[in-house]
Amino acid sequence: MIGKIEQFNFRELHHRYLLLLNDDQNIMVASKAFPHEEGDNALLLYGYIDHEAGISFEVLGFARQIEGQPIQYRDTSPDTALKLRYDSVKGVLGHVSTTLEFYRYKSRVDVINQHYNVHFAVEHIRTIESLDKYRSPQYPDDIIVFFVKENCKPEGIWVRLEKNIGDKLAGRILNEPWADYGYHTGDYIRIEPVVKNNELLPIAIL
Repeated sequence: MIGKIEQFNFRELHHRYLLLLNDDQNIMVASKAFPHEEGDNALLLYGYIDHEAGISFEVLGFARQIEGQPIQYRDTSPDTALKLRYDSVKGVLGHVSTTLEFYRYKSRVDVINQHYNVHFAVEHIRTIESLDKYRSPQYPDDIIVFFVKENCKPEGIWVRLEKNIGDKLAGRILNEPWADYGYHTGDYIRIEPVVKNNELLPIAIL
């Protein structure tokens, strides 16, 4: 797949090698940190989810893409780290097939995967596609949860999924509710997915 970042589902970016083209701003920034040669026109990225900062990319190094020719990759800089956030990526992204050539990036990728590991409940909820309509495009672990309480109008609140409390998925409230639910920004709330009209809804029954 090739396209702008908003055309990708987060699963198509997470734990994937990607080539970033036509992004002069990020290429200029990277040129101050990574080895490159005249004619290099792309950056090799590794996509991952930072639980707090959302979809992010580790810049592995420069690349050169010429139509009809194999892509050339430059040696990485193991002592230099450069991360791009979702909003900063303005160019064109494309998937890159993983090959033995990428083995040289394995140690860096392993560190990223280990450092940004999340609770197994959060990892599982990322696989539930029926919840995608309630997710933030930039922050896949943030979903709109419908708060329900007697004598209060139901309200959609942003919640960052983080762990289990007992047998229920739980998350941290990100924005202050309008109604008096007894919960506030920063509090943890238990979430119970409910099927209604053949649709899965993330509900917090208070």
